[in-house]
Amino acid sequence: MGNNVINGVGFISGYGPLIRGAKFVNGFSGSTSGTVDIYTCPSGKKAFLTWIYGAGASPGMTGSLNIKVSGTYYPLTPLNTLLGTAARLFIGQVINAGESFSVIVNSNPGGNLWVRVMEMDISTPLYTARLLSLSAGNNTLLTVDSGSTAIAIDSSGGVYVNASGGLYKNISGASRNINIYHVPNGESPGTGNQYLQNTAVANNANANVSNPISMNAGDSIVINTDAATATQWAYITYYEI
Repeated sequence: MGNNVINGVGFISGYGPLIRGAKFVNGFSGSTSGTVDIYTCPSGKKAFLTWIYGAGASPGMTGSLNIKVSGTYYPLTPLNTLLGTAARLFIGQVINAGESFSVIVNSNPGGNLWVRVMEMDISTPLYTARLLSLSAGNNTLLTVDSGSTAIAIDSSGGVYVNASGGLYKNISGASRNINIYHVPNGESPGTGNQYLQNTAVANNANANVSNPISMNAGDSIVINTDAATATQWAYITYYEI
């Protein structure tokens, strides 16, 4: 996250819309064990989470990173993710009031974790669109609002420096075949707007949902999966202005 300012109001990474009412918050969990909600977004705010760092007395600590929505934990990483010496694990999520960023420790508890958090006013036009479950066939992840334009950002807040700001997560226990489309306003998903074609995603693996193309009003991102198996989900973080 950059610290660029104009008249005391911040930008992210020198691009995009103004970040309104921003402040940095310490997200920290010491001697971590079990399930820990490291940070919960307060009422009237949203928060952009970029990276998590791990260090301390238990370098072999493993577990999963999760977004907690309405009491349910949605894994960003599998349970065997090495957290104890994590130099930098990407998060790249905007969470809303009442939602949490959480860790579930699997083995070797006791590590220390730091999360980079920037809180901002809910009027800031920075969002994460999520599908917390997927149906077999086409699933619309994002449709750009009327009168607006949008672009995906990466987990550090840059305007598509890399694809880390949008992922399809398969933690379903089996490989899944997916297709992803950038569908122009008024059109339907098809080979003419497909940017990920018939891709096999192994269990505990990801596929990039972000794409470097800016989106016009009414454009959609659509994900097609071959089954409605539980614990598939997807997200994309984006500016809309």
